[in-house]
Amino acid sequence: MRHRLVLLAGGLAAVLTATASVGATAEDIAQRWPAGSIRTVEQAEAARSAVRAVEIAAEQAWREEQARCERTFFVNRCMENARRSHALAQQQARRVQVEAGEVLRRAEVEERRRQRAEHERAAREDEERARAARERAEAAAQRQRELNDPARAAGRADAAAANQARAAESSAESQRRAGERAAQALERQRNVQQFEERQRRAREEAARRAQERAENEQRRARRQAEREAESKRRAETAARAAAARKD
Repeated sequence: MRHRLVLLAGGLAAVLTATASVGATAEDIAQRWPAGSIRTVEQAEAARSAVRAVEIAAEQAWREEQARCERTFFVNRCMENARRSHALAQQQARRVQVEAGEVLRRAEVEERRRQRAEHERAAREDEERARAARERAEAAAQRQRELNDPARAAGRADAAAANQARAAESSAESQRRAGERAAQALERQRNVQQFEERQRRAREEAARRAQERAENEQRRARRQAEREAESKRRAETAARAAAARKD
């Protein structure tokens, strides 16, 4: 009986040591990047690299702990403690990974938006240059025709004035529509940003709740270990008392 209790105590200590090792690594990145602290692409990339390292270490510790549990007396209990430790490390790393991924995704969306705006601006400038060239060519041709036909110069002048008026009106209308499109684009961008902010807050809340659940699980595991240690102590006391009575 005493030999079995010694084995149980040793196995429990090993489980708690492995749990603390993996959890400390995951807890380290959780403390380094608390919720809402990842704001730049550089921070997001650094956090994602750290998460990958933590996940590799956690998986290695999980496999080693499974193998060790197979050699203990209370295999199922050992496995459950190890599983809880592994789940806690995963949850802590997952929260940082999700937040880093969201920052990188927003940066990518913003870059695509910037490139699209630049492309549209260049296209508008090309169109304006082409239109100006056409107008200059038409004006030069018109002047040449007037020189060749002075009798129709007055009529052409009136037509040119009318054309200019229509062009000015068309330009004003184009500017008005461009302003409307810009306002609509700005409104859409604000809506997207508000939606993304709501999503980010929801993810942070979910991560916080998951963290609380993991901490509760860890506290329960710690209390269970304390109860088992107390049971072991009482059993050893009873065994010593029984041995003393026999003597």
